[in-house]
Amino acid sequence: PNHPTGAPVACTIPPDVLGSLERRLAPLENFLARRRPRVAPSDRSRTGGPNFGMSPPARQRRRLDGPADALRAEERSIAALRGLVRRTREACALLRVVAEEDFGNRCVGWLAPETRASLQRLTLRGFATTGEGAHVASSLIEALMGQRTRVDLTGVDALASRLQDAAPLFFDGAARTFYRARELLQAARDARDGRDHQTCAETVARSLEMLL
Repeated sequence: PNHPTGAPVACTIPPDVLGSLERRLAPLENFLARRRPRVAPSDRSRTGGPNFGMSPPARQRRRLDGPADALRAEERSIAALRGLVRRTREACALLRVVAEEDFGNRCVGWLAPETRASLQRLTLRGFATTGEGAHVASSLIEALMGQRTRVDLTGVDALASRLQDAAPLFFDGAARTFYRARELLQAARDARDGRDHQTCAETVARSLEMLL
Protein backbone atom coordinates (compact mmCIF):
# COMPACT_ATOMS: atom_id res chain seq x y z
CA PRO A 1 0.00 0.00 0.00
CA ASN A 2 1.02 3.59 -0.53
CA HIS A 3 1.77 5.52 2.65
CA PRO A 4 2.04 9.27 2.01
CA THR A 5 4.64 11.06 4.05
CA GLY A 6 2.42 13.79 5.43
CA ALA A 7 3.62 16.58 7.67
CA PRO A 8 6.20 15.55 10.32
CA VAL A 9 4.91 14.94 13.82
CA ALA A 10 7.33 15.47 16.70
CA CYS A 11 7.05 14.71 20.39
CA THR A 12 7.36 17.93 22.38
CA ILE A 13 9.41 16.08 25.04
CA PRO A 14 12.96 15.50 23.75
CA PRO A 15 14.38 11.95 23.94
CA ASP A 16 16.96 12.94 26.57
CA VAL A 17 14.20 14.30 28.83
CA LEU A 18 12.17 11.11 28.33
CA GLY A 19 15.25 9.11 29.28
CA SER A 20 15.70 11.24 32.38
CA LEU A 21 12.08 10.59 33.39
CA GLU A 22 12.64 6.85 32.94
CA ARG A 23 15.67 6.94 35.22
CA ARG A 24 13.85 8.99 37.85
CA LEU A 25 10.81 6.69 37.90
CA ALA A 26 12.80 3.44 38.02
CA PRO A 27 13.90 3.75 41.70
CA LEU A 28 10.34 4.52 42.80
CA GLU A 29 9.06 1.52 40.86
CA ASN A 30 11.72 -0.70 42.44
CA PHE A 31 10.91 0.60 45.94
CA LEU A 32 7.21 -0.14 45.50
CA ALA A 33 8.01 -3.60 44.12
CA ARG A 34 10.23 -4.48 47.09
CA ARG A 35 7.95 -3.01 49.72
CA ARG A 36 6.44 -5.58 52.11
CA PRO A 37 2.64 -5.28 52.18
CA ARG A 38 1.06 -4.18 55.45
CA VAL A 39 -1.39 -6.84 56.58
CA ALA A 40 -3.87 -6.61 59.44
CA PRO A 41 -3.34 -9.08 62.31
CA SER A 42 -6.69 -10.76 61.58
CA ASP A 43 -5.61 -11.36 57.97
CA ARG A 44 -2.26 -12.78 59.06
CA SER A 45 -3.86 -15.37 61.32
CA ARG A 46 -6.20 -16.51 58.53
CA THR A 47 -3.61 -16.68 55.74
CA GLY A 48 -0.54 -17.91 57.60
CA GLY A 49 1.35 -14.71 56.86
CA PRO A 50 4.69 -13.59 58.30
CA ASN A 51 3.29 -13.66 61.89
CA PHE A 52 1.80 -17.16 61.59
CA GLY A 53 3.19 -19.38 64.34
CA MET A 54 4.90 -16.51 66.16
CA SER A 55 4.58 -16.10 69.90
CA PRO A 56 2.07 -13.50 71.23
CA PRO A 57 4.81 -11.01 72.20
CA ALA A 58 6.28 -11.22 68.70
CA ARG A 59 2.86 -10.67 67.13
CA GLN A 60 2.30 -7.68 69.37
CA ARG A 61 5.58 -6.12 68.21
CA ARG A 62 4.36 -6.46 64.61
CA ARG A 63 0.86 -5.24 65.40
CA LEU A 64 -0.40 -2.58 63.00
CA ASP A 65 -2.60 0.34 63.77
CA GLY A 66 -5.82 0.98 61.90
CA PRO A 67 -8.81 -1.13 60.83
CA ALA A 68 -8.21 -4.08 58.55
CA ASP A 69 -10.36 -2.59 55.78
CA ALA A 70 -8.31 0.60 55.77
CA LEU A 71 -5.08 -1.37 55.47
CA ARG A 72 -6.41 -3.40 52.58
CA ALA A 73 -7.59 -0.24 50.83
CA GLU A 74 -4.15 1.26 51.35
CA GLU A 75 -2.49 -1.79 49.80
CA ARG A 76 -4.82 -1.62 46.80
CA SER A 77 -3.93 2.04 46.32
CA ILE A 78 -0.21 1.32 46.52
CA ALA A 79 -0.57 -1.55 44.03
CA ALA A 80 -2.38 0.81 41.66
CA LEU A 81 0.35 3.41 42.16
CA ARG A 82 3.02 0.86 41.36
CA GLY A 83 1.18 -0.08 38.15
CA LEU A 84 0.85 3.57 37.19
CA VAL A 85 4.54 4.28 37.81
CA ARG A 86 5.58 1.28 35.74
CA ARG A 87 3.26 2.11 32.86
CA THR A 88 4.38 5.76 32.86
CA ARG A 89 8.05 4.74 32.85
CA GLU A 90 7.47 2.35 29.97
CA ALA A 91 5.42 4.96 28.11
CA CYS A 92 8.41 7.30 28.35
CA ALA A 93 10.66 4.50 27.11
CA LEU A 94 8.37 3.78 24.16
CA LEU A 95 8.19 7.43 23.15
CA ARG A 96 11.97 7.70 23.46
CA VAL A 97 12.54 4.71 21.17
CA VAL A 98 9.99 6.04 18.69
CA ALA A 99 11.70 9.45 18.64
CA GLU A 100 15.17 7.92 18.29
CA GLU A 101 13.92 5.93 15.31
CA ASP A 102 12.97 9.24 13.62
CA PHE A 103 9.33 8.25 13.58
CA GLY A 104 8.08 11.78 12.88
CA ASN A 105 9.80 11.93 9.51
CA ARG A 106 9.84 8.31 8.40
CA CYS A 107 6.70 6.63 9.73
CA VAL A 108 4.03 9.21 10.38
CA GLY A 109 2.45 8.53 6.98
CA TRP A 110 1.58 5.04 8.21
CA LEU A 111 -0.81 6.45 10.81
CA ALA A 112 -4.51 6.90 10.14
CA PRO A 113 -5.63 10.56 10.20
CA GLU A 114 -7.65 10.07 13.38
CA THR A 115 -4.65 8.47 15.10
CA ARG A 116 -2.46 11.41 14.08
CA ALA A 117 -5.04 13.78 15.52
CA SER A 118 -5.06 11.84 18.80
CA LEU A 119 -1.27 11.82 18.89
CA GLN A 120 -1.10 15.58 18.44
CA ARG A 121 -3.47 16.34 21.31
CA LEU A 122 -2.42 13.67 23.83
CA THR A 123 -0.37 14.60 26.87
CA LEU A 124 2.12 12.18 28.42
CA ARG A 125 -0.43 11.51 31.14
CA GLY A 126 -3.10 10.67 28.60
CA PHE A 127 -0.71 8.53 26.58
CA ALA A 128 0.22 6.46 29.65
CA THR A 129 -3.14 6.15 31.39
CA THR A 130 -6.08 6.27 28.94
CA GLY A 131 -7.62 3.91 26.44
CA GLU A 132 -6.99 6.46 23.71
CA GLY A 133 -3.32 6.50 24.70
CA ALA A 134 -3.14 2.70 24.56
CA HIS A 135 -4.65 2.75 21.06
CA VAL A 136 -2.16 5.38 19.90
CA ALA A 137 0.74 3.42 21.41
CA SER A 138 -0.37 0.31 19.52
CA SER A 139 -0.63 2.34 16.31
CA LEU A 140 2.85 3.80 16.79
CA ILE A 141 4.33 0.34 17.18
CA GLU A 142 2.40 -0.99 14.19
CA ALA A 143 3.59 1.89 12.01
CA LEU A 144 7.19 1.64 13.20
CA MET A 145 7.38 -2.12 12.68
CA GLY A 146 5.53 -1.93 9.38
CA GLN A 147 7.90 0.69 8.02
CA ARG A 148 10.95 -1.28 9.17
CA THR A 149 9.63 -4.47 7.59
CA ARG A 150 9.24 -2.65 4.28
CA VAL A 151 12.57 -0.84 4.11
CA ASP A 152 15.01 -2.86 6.25
CA LEU A 153 13.89 -6.44 6.77
CA THR A 154 17.17 -7.40 8.44
CA GLY A 155 16.60 -4.84 11.21
CA VAL A 156 13.11 -5.95 12.24
CA ASP A 157 14.18 -8.38 14.95
CA ALA A 158 16.62 -5.89 16.48
CA LEU A 159 13.90 -3.24 16.66
CA ALA A 160 11.46 -5.74 18.17
CA SER A 161 14.03 -6.69 20.80
CA ARG A 162 14.60 -3.03 21.61
CA LEU A 163 10.88 -2.37 22.02
CA GLN A 164 10.35 -5.43 24.20
CA ASP A 165 13.28 -4.52 26.45
CA ALA A 166 12.15 -0.91 26.79
CA ALA A 167 8.38 -1.29 27.11
CA PRO A 168 7.16 -4.87 27.64
CA LEU A 169 3.74 -3.65 28.77
CA PHE A 170 3.28 -2.19 25.30
CA PHE A 171 5.29 -4.76 23.31
CA ASP A 172 5.43 -8.21 24.88
CA GLY A 173 6.68 -11.57 23.70
CA ALA A 174 3.47 -12.34 21.82
CA ALA A 175 3.79 -9.09 19.87
CA ARG A 176 7.39 -9.90 19.02
CA THR A 177 6.36 -13.33 17.72
CA PHE A 178 3.66 -11.74 15.59
CA TYR A 179 6.04 -9.27 13.97
CA ARG A 180 8.67 -11.96 13.46
CA ALA A 181 6.05 -14.00 11.60
CA ARG A 182 5.14 -10.95 9.52
CA GLU A 183 8.81 -10.42 8.76
CA LEU A 184 8.93 -13.96 7.40
CA LEU A 185 5.85 -13.30 5.27
CA GLN A 186 7.58 -10.27 3.77
CA ALA A 187 10.62 -12.45 3.03
CA ALA A 188 8.32 -15.00 1.40
CA ARG A 189 6.80 -12.26 -0.74
CA ASP A 190 10.26 -11.17 -1.83
CA ALA A 191 11.14 -14.78 -2.68
CA ARG A 192 7.94 -15.09 -4.71
CA ASP A 193 8.73 -11.93 -6.61
CA GLY A 194 12.14 -13.42 -7.35
CA ARG A 195 10.45 -16.61 -8.60
CA ASP A 196 12.08 -18.66 -5.84
CA HIS A 197 8.98 -20.70 -5.16
CA GLN A 198 10.62 -23.26 -2.89
CA THR A 199 12.00 -20.61 -0.53
CA CYS A 200 8.66 -18.82 -0.65
CA ALA A 201 6.76 -21.96 0.39
CA GLU A 202 9.26 -22.82 3.14
CA THR A 203 9.19 -19.30 4.56
CA VAL A 204 5.39 -19.15 4.57
CA ALA A 205 5.35 -22.47 6.42
CA ARG A 206 7.75 -21.11 9.05
CA SER A 207 5.59 -18.02 9.50
CA LEU A 208 2.39 -20.03 9.92
CA GLU A 209 4.14 -22.33 12.40
CA MET A 210 4.91 -19.31 14.58
CA LEU A 211 1.36 -17.99 14.41
CA LEU A 212 -0.53 -21.24 14.97
